[in-house]
Amino acid sequence: MSARMLCTCLVFALAATWAQAADRPTDSRVAYIDYLAAGNLARQGALKEALRYYRSAMQADPQFTEAMHDAALIYARLEDWEPARQVIDQAIKVAGDDPILHHARGEILQAEGFARLRARDQEAGLQAVHEAVQSYGKAIEVAEEHGELAARAPTYFRLGEILYRVYGDVASARRYWQQVLRLHAPAPHRADTPQEVARRTRLRTRLRTWQRWTEAHLRQLGDAPSAPPVPPQEPSLLPAPDGQPPALPPIEEEPAAAPIERAQTRYEFWDWPRHR
Repeated sequence: MSARMLCTCLVFALAATWAQAADRPTDSRVAYIDYLAAGNLARQGALKEALRYYRSAMQADPQFTEAMHDAALIYARLEDWEPARQVIDQAIKVAGDDPILHHARGEILQAEGFARLRARDQEAGLQAVHEAVQSYGKAIEVAEEHGELAARAPTYFRLGEILYRVYGDVASARRYWQQVLRLHAPAPHRADTPQEVARRTRLRTRLRTWQRWTEAHLRQLGDAPSAPPVPPQEPSLLPAPDGQPPALPPIEEEPAAAPIERAQTRYEFWDWPRHR
């Protein structure tokens, strides 16, 4: 990347950051510095220390939903389920029209459900999974209301994962995963504001990542007529008592998107794409 292109990218990033900061009621510079420090610590695996900085960022700016979102996921990685729920619910109270927050709540509940099912706590595990499906349904609803159709990709992926891992419903899981590949995100336009350029770029990158994970899962399924064994790192889960999954959000069919270059990544349950 040339020096000129690098400077242009930095200008766009700074403009988007200060535009967000302008709407915050407190000194967002302090909050944002804590937020960046927390992210760096989390990437290094210092999760408890990262939480300390996330809490500081949230205290400095009670409207800082990005910090709430990431802190809730860190709590979930530590399997501290109650604080994870409380923090993500607080973020939704602040910005209930953000599909990313509803999706994050679903991921936290899904993770809790999977953990409890692995521990053979079937009742609590299935309850958490059912709540996750409800949150995913809300995420899809909000995304469609705001015309952010590509934002449905991670939600369709996780719904397919629940059908596959918990209920062994390969056909339904495949339908949700195939729909991820049909989604597409608009490219940035030269007439867009810096904030819109940054938003569209994040959305396209995030969509490519989820499509890459989806392709890996579809390759694993192949033409198996029934549920294949889950990978060794994911112990098998217990089926529902009646063998039926909860009512799932419908799939809104869309025409297939044009092929796009997809980011290289590997799938790990906790290694979620950065939402922001």
